[in-house]
Formats: sequence, structure tokens, C-alpha cells
Amino acid sequence: MSTRMALHALWLVAKICALSALLLSAETIAVRSHYRDDGIFSWAVSKWRLRSRPLIMGLPQVDILFSRPGVVMLNVLRMAGALMLVAGPETRAVLWSGCAVIAATSHILTARGTDGRNGADQMVCIVYTAITIGLISPGPLAPAVVLAFLTGQLLLAYVTSGALKARERGWWDGNYLLFVLRTRSYGHRGAWAVCRRWPSLSAVASALVVILECSFPLTLVLPSPLREWVLAGGLTFHVANAIVIGLNSFTFTYVGLYPALLFVASLLHR
Repeated sequence: MSTRMALHALWLVAKICALSALLLSAETIAVRSHYRDDGIFSWAVSKWRLRSRPLIMGLPQVDILFSRPGVVMLNVLRMAGALMLVAGPETRAVLWSGCAVIAATSHILTARGTDGRNGADQMVCIVYTAITIGLISPGPLAPAVVLAFLTGQLLLAYVTSGALKARERGWWDGNYLLFVLRTRSYGHRGAWAVCRRWPSLSAVASALVVILECSFPLTLVLPSPLREWVLAGGLTFHVANAIVIGLNSFTFTYVGLYPALLFVASLLHR
């Protein structure tokens, strides 16, 4: 497998995941009023939880950087890095620069606090940090090594989530799915009404999610037609989560790593 093919797969990962970075930043900018001094994500309150971290709190510019204007600026920079990847020329320099900008701004925003953040934010940090560090090496194997790492991260994320669900009876019988659909943050009145009327539908859907997540590593060894069916199931799962539960940024972040998995699977099937 040539370095050129590995670099192409890495570009696909960077471009698709960049859509998640764009979405995360756009959502933050849309609710920037929450970051005012009287907002729910106020730095005046958040910094008290970081007072035990002298490495962060000791910086003289920290209050400016983590204020509302600073948060907006960081998200604008992250959007610029994402747009560089989506629309810029596909050169190694552009790939590294765009990924470095997203990685740096994402880590700074995470250092401010995890309020309002989720697994998509964490995955964005991991993806772009890995690409940035990996591409420092000019060696021809660097893109393939990064793709292998990202594939492992994707499988770990799926299996961890699936294993935790598999331990709970509520995920097998659909009750936990009903609970989620009733919440204010992730609920959906229409989906909840349907699942409540037909509990077997909720149980089947919930059990399929557990099975999909736990068995996802099999995509590395399954033959090509079956592998694509499993990935199609993963895509369907994330699109449904985006529409019903509102986890829209997860779609681009996790599905964006599918090219890495396909590349690694192709190496195993040579």
C-alpha cells in the first residue's frame, strides 16, 4: 500500500472530521451569550474550578483568552483551520497546518473547562493532535501509522460504549432508550411516543446499538461486502442520533474515521 494512498485516506479523515469542528465552533458562537460574566459558562465561575492548576491560572493572558471574546476568537480560528482543510489545496503543508490549528484551539478550549462539551469534542482533539504529531515526521510510513492509531481509537470508543451498555439490562429491554428520549437535553417527543406505544421497537433498536458497538472491531476482518454493511449500519446509527437525539457533531467525527478503518482493513486483507 503506497504512501500516496495512506495520505489520501488521511485527507479524507481530516476533511470529514473538519465538518464536526466547524459545527462545534458554530454552535458555540451561536450561544456566545452563555460565556458572558453572568452566563452559565462564565469564566468568572469556571476559573474557580481551575485554581488548583497553576500551569493554566499562572498565565497572565488567561483571563483575556478565556473570556467571552477569547472563546469566540478561538472558535473562529478553529473554523478557519477547518475551512483550510475542507477547501484548501491537498498538500502535506496545508494538512499539517489546518490540523495544528484545530488541535491547538481545541486543547485550549478544553483547558478552559468541559462545560457543554461531549465525546465529539474529545474525539476532535484526539484526531487532530494525532495527525499533527504524526506528520511532523517526514517518513513515508507516518500517514499509515496515524491511520492505524485513529482506527484503534475508533474501535476503542465503540467497544467501550457498547461494553458499558451490555452490562445494563435497561439497554437490552429498551427502557434506557425510553428514558433518554424523555429528557429535555436529548429527548424527542415523537420518537418517545412511538417507542412507548411499541416497546418491542425500542428494545430491538436499543439491542441493535449494543450489538453494533460491541462487534464493530469485526470490520477489520470481515470480507468486503459484510464490512460495508456494518459501516452502513454505523452511519445509520449516527444519522439517527443526529436527527432524533441531536448528537449531530458525532456523525462527522466518528464516520470521518471510517476511511482510516478501511485503509487498515485493506492492509490486513492483502
